[in-house]
Amino acid sequence: MNAEALEALWADGHLRAPDEPVVRAGDPGFLLGLAVFETLLFEEGVLYFVDEHIERFERGAAALGLPAPPWSARGALAEVAEQLSGSARAVRLTLTPGAAGKGPSLLVTARAWTAPDAAGIGTTLVARAKLAQDSLESLKTSSRLRNALARQAAQKVGAWEALLGTDEGDVAEGTVSNLFAVLDGELVTPPCERGALPGIVRQKLIGTWGPGCSERSLRPEHLARASEVFLTSSLARIAPVLWIRDLVEDLPGAAGPAAKRAAGLIEALEKSYAEAQAARRLGFH
Repeated sequence: MNAEALEALWADGHLRAPDEPVVRAGDPGFLLGLAVFETLLFEEGVLYFVDEHIERFERGAAALGLPAPPWSARGALAEVAEQLSGSARAVRLTLTPGAAGKGPSLLVTARAWTAPDAAGIGTTLVARAKLAQDSLESLKTSSRLRNALARQAAQKVGAWEALLGTDEGDVAEGTVSNLFAVLDGELVTPPCERGALPGIVRQKLIGTWGPGCSERSLRPEHLARASEVFLTSSLARIAPVLWIRDLVEDLPGAAGPAAKRAAGLIEALEKSYAEAQAARRLGFH
């Protein structure tokens, strides 16, 4: 799994050269994974859904008992966004406890982002990878080894993502995405209480879909008979699924009506958000 080169870096109050060392060796955020992060999409001058990301970021920090940084996360994001233009970037916000006696550390980085194939993606399914009843599963922490290795293995067999099963046999989410399936005409997504992260695009889609969308457990046998499966994330938006390795090989991907509708709903929300941001910059309210 190759890391993309950074295009922008903000660390502890200042913009820095992207290759400048900023990590303190004694920081438990980097030694132990005791850190929270958010990844936001920047595209064509817009950093999407900042309020929602910061709210989840602060909830995660409070749950881990991380001290509040002396800098504004929103201001740091804005400074990095001002350095960017044009094509899509993944902008990551990270908070760590910092090294002993140094106080917390706040980082913002930006790197290039390439969207998955618009026609659809493949996934693998990893059984018993998550603890359904563990509250830590719903926090976006930097403890990502399990997810990173699962996705790396998936990519080695031509998949874009790995779906993660729980210790109780259901399927919670992907390593970097939330899971949706269409069963008997109804859109279904696993509840966060089953080990799923409360994804930003997931919540947006649930809130705008209307009747015919529910949160309930999904098992492999449900996915095997689903008429459609797609994934959501802040970066990929809607990622329609074509196949799940060793489970189903003939899903419709982007041709599915639910995936088309979901993409349209998120596109409309993003358009409205971008217009509101533009109005603010011009001084309108």
